Amino acid sequence: MSGCTVGPTYRKPVVQIPDAYHNPTNQATEGAAGVQPQAPSYADLPWWEVFQEPALQKLIQQALAHNYDLQIATERINAGRAQLVITRADQFPQVTADAGGTDGRFFQGGFASRSKYATYAADATFQLDLWGKYRRATEAARAQLLGTEYAQKTTILTLVSDTASDYFALLALDLQLQITRPAAS
Repeated sequence: MSGCTVGPTYRKPVVQIPDAYHNPTNQATEGAAGVQPQAPSYADLPWWEVFQEPALQKLIQQALAHNYDLQIATERINAGRAQLVITRADQFPQVTADAGGTDGRFFQGGFASRSKYATYAADATFQLDLWGKYRRATEAARAQLLGTEYAQKTTILTLVSDTASDYFALLALDLQLQITRPAAS
């Protein structure tokens, strides 16, 4: 039965990750030669520690709060979570129940009659996942959700970097304008 599963089981590839990315050739000689390690790079610091600009931080907060693309990306995550729940539900038994009834009075030939009628129905179904169709669909929905979450993080990163870049370009243009104006006498 396990040979009948649709598609191969995904296994994450093993990737060798280096311990450090800065000047890896000198790391082996640091202890032996007594070379001092480098000071942390600006690239290693979060942006809010590098640029201590309150105006820039306020602009970034406003951009994150009011950007439509980011709101759409967040809603896509919610839709992806809902789709995962729906897809995963196919793996479990489905139960439905229905009830109905009537209560009525009838007059026939001068006589009143009363009738009560009720129906109850329940149904339970379960489909065995012999070929792995529902498990694979759940895996695909989970992968789609993760992709959507990473797309949201990419949107945030792009928004923050564009806002910061535009802010510093505006500061540079303001400085150029200030330089080109004649000095007040």
